[in-house]
Amino acid sequence: RTIVDGPLAVLEGDTIRLWVFNRKEDGIPARRPGEITPPEYDPLLYFRFPNVWENNIAPDFKIVAAFVPVDDGNTILYLRIYHRFIRIPFIRNLINALSLAGSLYIAWQDKVVVETQRPPRSDLHMDEHPVSGDGPILLYRRHRRALLDAAGSPEIS
Repeated sequence: RTIVDGPLAVLEGDTIRLWVFNRKEDGIPARRPGEITPPEYDPLLYFRFPNVWENNIAPDFKIVAAFVPVDDGNTILYLRIYHRFIRIPFIRNLINALSLAGSLYIAWQDKVVVETQRPPRSDLHMDEHPVSGDGPILLYRRHRRALLDAAGSPEIS
């Protein structure tokens, strides 16, 4: 069995850094986010407001996604894959193609979730009952709401 500690999310400026901790069950209860300090290594995920994700899959492999609004109901997703672990051109191109295919498959799955989400917009105060593991979502929503309030905008798509 696996125990998941956290997750731990830290806001620095307009960037959220997120760590997730998995460990084999050892009889010690899962640690809550407030019981964890940020480790010295890079986080699993960076979210840079307003719309860029950087997912650190491994030290030499990351995926960056930019969500670029076109209008109130449409967004373009730009994906970029970075890696340094394969130097042989043919194999590197094969890994690039497989990574892109996998990322597009996940993006299409996510698209269905996003398009069917109700309510269509996420905000700080909603009719929900968050749990401890929802801390990163609430941190995102608090900062997003602060940015909207500072801009004098009640809502931005």
